[in-house]
Amino acid sequence: MKSSIVFGASILFLPLAAMAANPAVSAQDKIFVQQAAIGGLAEVQEGQLATAQAGSASVKQFGQQMIEQHTPNNQALAALAKEKGLAVPATTDAAHMADAAALKNTAGTAFDAAYIDGQIAGHKQMEQVMQTEIQNGSDSDLKAFAEKTLPVVQDHLKMAQQLQTQAKS
Repeated sequence: MKSSIVFGASILFLPLAAMAANPAVSAQDKIFVQQAAIGGLAEVQEGQLATAQAGSASVKQFGQQMIEQHTPNNQALAALAKEKGLAVPATTDAAHMADAAALKNTAGTAFDAAYIDGQIAGHKQMEQVMQTEIQNGSDSDLKAFAEKTLPVVQDHLKMAQQLQTQAKS
């Protein structure tokens, strides 16, 4: 009888232990967190360069908007990743570092053109990252984050494309 009480008690506590354990995060979800975090960091870094080096007020304003909107988004992603037991990179990757280094060596209208071209490419890439997570991600919280962030990314892409069009006319 004692063994059946112990066995019964262990069955009662098993679901609690299972709920407390963090479920495994899929490879897609891990890739998403890495790519979204790196992209967000790059947006802030390059936005800071734009506020200092852009030739036009509209490009400076766009850069400031990237800082203001990506900073809290980066913080939200980092907090969510921490909940999932995932590490978030503290710096951008080599490709984004090279882009930033190239931007540091330009100013004025040359900066504007290079920055906006990079923003269009980066936001197109991030749009794909978000869509891939929405379609293929396993974690409902990360998918919800992507669903919430995708329209913002698309809005930024449109704004960058408008700035590019204005610069060419």
